[in-house]
Parts: sequence; C-alpha cells; structure tokens
Amino acid sequence: MSREPEWDDAQRDALLGLQIYESQLCRCGVHSTLTHDPEQRFPLDSDTCPVCAGLARYDRILRDGDEQHLQRMGSTPPPGMPRPSDGRHVYVHHEPPADRPVPPVQLQT
Repeated sequence: MSREPEWDDAQRDALLGLQIYESQLCRCGVHSTLTHDPEQRFPLDSDTCPVCAGLARYDRILRDGDEQHLQRMGSTPPPGMPRPSDGRHVYVHHEPPADRPVPPVQLQT
C-alpha cells in the first residue's frame, strides 16, 4: 500500500511563494516593492480604541505598583527573587449589557 504525500508540488510551491513574499514584508505589513517605490504614497491615520487605552492605563498602574514593590525590597534585589509581575497575564473580558445581546460578527469576503 502506498500513501499519497500530504502536500503536492503545487501546494509546496504556493507555500514557498508565500514564505518568500512574507520574508519581504516590512514590519509595517507593506511589501518592500511598494515601500521602496518613491511614487507610492502612504498617508498615515490613527484611531483610538477604548479597550486598548484601558489596557495601557492598567499596564501603567501595574508597572508603577511593581516599581514601588521593588523599591521596598531594597536597592538591588537578587534576580531570582519572585516579583509581582512574574507570570502575569492581563485579559480583557467582554461583558455586554444584559438588555443588548452581542450582534453577530459580519465577515468580510
């Protein structure tokens, strides 16, 4: 009994092409063929997400508390001494109002 390979040549070629393409992306997500073309324009825009803003404030509050804790521990606590931030993960939980159910997500195609 022989098995078919998991990937055929066309699929391998497509994945290799994707890997090459992604390796040429700038950290901003735009491909280098566009970023290095002087005729391309990239107007900048910004948006403020209230959830991200809340996370940033919460992170500052936690870091401030961590710094105060380290100061109470002394000038140079040993690196192996546990810190309040060790293993900390901050999560956002969405709690919609009870009288308004969450609308279904509209996927863009």
